[in-house]
Amino acid sequence: MSHEGLMLLGFFPHEIEAINNVKKFCGDKLWDESTIKTKWQNSRSHLSVKPTYTAGYPQVKEISIEHMDYLSTVPSHPSFQMIVKGPWAFRMVEIDPLLSLAIKVDSDYIENLYLEFKDKAFENILSLILPNKGGNLALSPSVNNFSWTTKDRGMHLQHTTSFPLVDGGIVVGFRVPIPPLPVHVKILHGKYILFDGYHRVLALRKAGHHYVPCLVSEVGSATEVQTMQEESFNLRFLLENENPPTMGHFFTDLSEKVQLLPSAKFFQIRAEDSYHILPK
Repeated sequence: MSHEGLMLLGFFPHEIEAINNVKKFCGDKLWDESTIKTKWQNSRSHLSVKPTYTAGYPQVKEISIEHMDYLSTVPSHPSFQMIVKGPWAFRMVEIDPLLSLAIKVDSDYIENLYLEFKDKAFENILSLILPNKGGNLALSPSVNNFSWTTKDRGMHLQHTTSFPLVDGGIVVGFRVPIPPLPVHVKILHGKYILFDGYHRVLALRKAGHHYVPCLVSEVGSATEVQTMQEESFNLRFLLENENPPTMGHFFTDLSEKVQLLPSAKFFQIRAEDSYHILPK
């Protein structure tokens, strides 16, 4: 079943790229090629409207000292040392100017996260944006056809599909509501790029926040930033474009409402295992 999404359609420089990406993320039944072309041209027409901020150069603030005790525990996150290679810090970073690697986002997912952030105290938001624990999530052994619930984080995993293996195990597909990794901004050539946490950042923005508390790290090469190239904008395009895609553009006419194909993370779970998974 498809679900609501947003796509930065106007940033594809060529018509064929727009058509191919809509088909890849939305399937062949959403729009015919003529409709995609029309929508792409309409989005492209808004590129002449420059944002009020300088893309890639957000305002950066210190996080209040009262939260330092909590922040000191975040590096104990099991994946922290794997995701940080160079100089890093925790900062409040302006959301809209952050360069967006993301081509599309899941609106339903953002709405669920928005409800987590709406009217919440900063310390509650901080624990979701910069979690201090994660890694293997123990799943409840009580399973139905639709969802499993984690024991340690109370996270609800939507079951999307599964199929048995010959050896008695099972491969299960999930959509994970809150990725247990810190929201991560990487700095390359002086420009700030949102690397991880697109949906949480957009949900926070929707909840009325213009700054996100996040992990900020400096990197020395493009290989440390560009991941999942088929699902993201080209990094060189982001860095060299005079008006590159940013997180703020998801709230403008350059963002097109679409119906996204279901997506899932797949994990192999065997009967003898303790039901542990490691989602992104």
